[in-house]
Amino acid sequence: MNGQLAGIGVSIRLFGGVTVDAAYATDLFAGALDVTANFYLPQEDTTKVLESVDKDAGEPQQPGLSAQVNIRYSQNDWSALLQTRYISSTDFNNDDSRVANGDPKDARDIMGESAVWIFNAGFNYQVNDTIGLQLNINNLFDEAPSPGVVAAGWDHVYDNVGRFWRFGVTVGL
Repeated sequence: MNGQLAGIGVSIRLFGGVTVDAAYATDLFAGALDVTANFYLPQEDTTKVLESVDKDAGEPQQPGLSAQVNIRYSQNDWSALLQTRYISSTDFNNDDSRVANGDPKDARDIMGESAVWIFNAGFNYQVNDTIGLQLNINNLFDEAPSPGVVAAGWDHVYDNVGRFWRFGVTVGL
């Protein structure tokens, strides 16, 4: 090492928030209705590395509020699910949001993402004791994240594929 100090990683992360999980179930007509919900409201998400401070709360990886509600109705051998996910609006407060190195062409031109609702649906049918069928439709209304979210690398927080269908068959032996 020739008397030089190698890199030292000194950091701290301050994180706090509120989570709420709720569930409700009841008989409805000849079947059962199950509703589950979860809400996540971060209050602080700050990383400090030496003198550098990065506040992530309110940015795409840590929106101000995210929530998910699942509504499932089942009757005899079939069930249907409607799921909705809400992600509140976010701001890009990263260093590259400002003019980098004094050159305007390096600045970010999209400064945030509006609130997003994503809906998914699923259907299950148990043919008999051995065979089950499943159909899922993710991103039912084909909502795409904004180009700013994709360019910033946060598209994984949203649904970056668009609407897609899955069909499955389960066979028990």
